[in-house]
Amino acid sequence: MKLAGLHPDEQRRLQSLRSSGLLNSGKEERFDRLTRLARSLYNLPVASISLVGEDLLHIKSCAGLDVDTVPRDISFCAHTILQTDPLIVNDMQQDERFHDNPLVIEAPFIRFYAGYPVQLPDGATVGSFCLMDHQPRSFSAHEMQILSDLAAIVEDEFKVLDAATSDELTGLFNRRGFLTLAEYALLTAQRRHEPVSLAFVDLDRFKHINDTWGHEEGDRALIAIADLMKAAFRESDILARQGGGRIYHSVRQYQPPRCRDGDGDAQPQRGAFQPAGGQSLAAGVLLGLRRI
Repeated sequence: MKLAGLHPDEQRRLQSLRSSGLLNSGKEERFDRLTRLARSLYNLPVASISLVGEDLLHIKSCAGLDVDTVPRDISFCAHTILQTDPLIVNDMQQDERFHDNPLVIEAPFIRFYAGYPVQLPDGATVGSFCLMDHQPRSFSAHEMQILSDLAAIVEDEFKVLDAATSDELTGLFNRRGFLTLAEYALLTAQRRHEPVSLAFVDLDRFKHINDTWGHEEGDRALIAIADLMKAAFRESDILARQGGGRIYHSVRQYQPPRCRDGDGDAQPQRGAFQPAGGQSLAAGVLLGLRRI
């Protein structure tokens, strides 16, 4: 078995995937109807939409198999995201990359695979629309065109979700996106008996930055803080801008020591922000933490 390498722009790709919220929202009917349609159109046993995370392949939708994740190192889609063209393997047992793959020689005994890369609105390739069969088979140009169309519909759905749930300035989630994803995260955590914490981050003296340097510099400060937070947190964390200089952060599987017996105290943290004029302006953030 040949392992897939990392994407040439892997860190940006992973950051885009984390920021999209697709890993936090579970199965969705908008995607399920597409995999059901594909399974029917091709008369194949399995159709899925997958997202390639850092260590796992996350199954956003699957018709034909009951699975949520697959280790990335044995996933077929980890190979698909490395190319711009679709990956077609007519017989897995005849391909040196996959002939001894556990998914081929053990259940579910996949013999045929067709995967079409899918991208987020920012151009990051995050997964694939794929078809699988337990028997070898050919794949015509007409069938390829249909798969291309289905992948394009998935990308259109990504755009709709991004427009409806994202804060235009920072790229974080907006209030609607946060409430939707946080509700799902909370229900999942309750089912698994996991702790959940909610943090808020207030940009200290944000009004002073706007009044002194203008709203453009205030926007730059918000973007800088949002970028730092997106780079620092995990795929499962949810970051959202509530408005003004406040950012919310929902964290699963984490119970800070200060939250064990009550709410965490808000703590000011200060640093320096350099406006476009070159002078340094003292700024900071106020952190608050609550277990929910």
